[in-house]
Amino acid sequence: MKQINRHMHILEKLDQQKKVEVEMLANELNVSEMTVRRDLEKLENNGELVRTFGGAIPVQTISNEISYKDKKVKNVLQKRMIAEKAVEKIENNHIIFLDSGTTTLEISKKILSLDLNLTVITNDISIANVLMDSNIDVIVLGGHLQNNTGSILGTLTFDLIKKLNADLFFLGAHAVDEEYGITAPSIEKAQVKIAMMQSSKEVILVTDKSKYGNKALFKVCELDEINEIITD
Repeated sequence: MKQINRHMHILEKLDQQKKVEVEMLANELNVSEMTVRRDLEKLENNGELVRTFGGAIPVQTISNEISYKDKKVKNVLQKRMIAEKAVEKIENNHIIFLDSGTTTLEISKKILSLDLNLTVITNDISIANVLMDSNIDVIVLGGHLQNNTGSILGTLTFDLIKKLNADLFFLGAHAVDEEYGITAPSIEKAQVKIAMMQSSKEVILVTDKSKYGNKALFKVCELDEINEIITD
C-alpha cells in the first residue's frame, strides 16, 4: 500500500477510535511495525496526530498547560461551589495537601472561615499567600517555580513530599478521561501529584466539568485510585 493511502487509513482509524496502536495498524496495513512508526512520525511532524507509547491519539485531545491568569477567570462560580463542598470533608487537626491550581485556591479561601486547628501543605504560592495571615500552620514546598502558573515543582518538591504524611489530599486535575484517567501536561506536575497521593490517607479530586473528556501527556492515576470526586 502506498504511503499516502496508509496515512489516510491511519487518520480515518484515529477519527473513529480516538486512539490507534502500532501493532494493530501493522496487521491491518500488512506492513512492518517500523513502517507504521515512520508513518506516525511523519503525521506527527505534519501536526495531524500526537504519538504515544505504542500508538497515537488525535491532536485535539491533548490538553496543554494553561496560564494561571487564564485559568483564574474560568468557571469561577463552579470552583467556589466545589470548594464549599470540599471543606465539609475537613476535620479538626487535619493535615491537608492542597494541590496547585485555581480550584484548590478557592478551597484555601473557604478554609479561612473554618474554626479548626489545621496544617496545610501546598506547592502553590497563591494558596500560601491566601493563608499567610491566618492561624493555619502552612508548609510551602520548596523547588522550582513555574512562573506562568505559580506552581512549585521539581526534584526538591518531590523529595520533601515523600517525607510527609497527610489526612486529605485535594487533587486538582488538568485533564480527566474515563479511559485515560487523570493526566497532567508535564512529568514534573504528574510526579508531584503522585507523591501527594502516596503520602495521603484520602484523595479527593476537585475539578469542574471543563476538565472532563480531555487528556494530557503524562499519567497521574486511574479514576479508581481516588476516594471521591467533587465536581459541578
